[in-house]
Amino acid sequence: MKPRLANKIRALSSTAFGGSLNLGKRKARRPLITEIPTHVALKASDSVTLLPQSREIENYIRSLSSKLDIKILELAIHADHIHMLPKALDLNSYNKWIRALTGNLTRKFGIRWRLQPFTSGVETEQYLCNLRTYIQKNRAEAEFMRSAHQRVRRWVQQMQQYMNP
Repeated sequence: MKPRLANKIRALSSTAFGGSLNLGKRKARRPLITEIPTHVALKASDSVTLLPQSREIENYIRSLSSKLDIKILELAIHADHIHMLPKALDLNSYNKWIRALTGNLTRKFGIRWRLQPFTSGVETEQYLCNLRTYIQKNRAEAEFMRSAHQRVRRWVQQMQQYMNP
């Protein structure tokens, strides 16, 4: 790690911000170091809100990110939350991206957010490795849930046809 970057990280005793960490607290400035990736988690207010539209949501996130010069290293859309590992060029582009992302996901897909976005700077290689594994595990779980959700929906439709010929 570069010495200047290490000093920035030490200056911010913790880069974790938002989500349940901010409940009942005054508004504060989000710590963000653009030289390192940031773990972002968005929590929807309803369970299973994101599953039916997850492919469209993922496409939208990737499209918006490329327009605003945000590189998405990892992305997982679960039933009620989204995990991302974006890398922003600067604080201004990150702020534009997160505002546009949360606002447009609400408008386009009807998602209501339970909490402010949670962010945490990925300060070490070990944290990056663990986080990537965690996000990939979330993606696999979501894929399993999505396929199960589709099978149940087909079964319900078949039962409705059977009950109401």
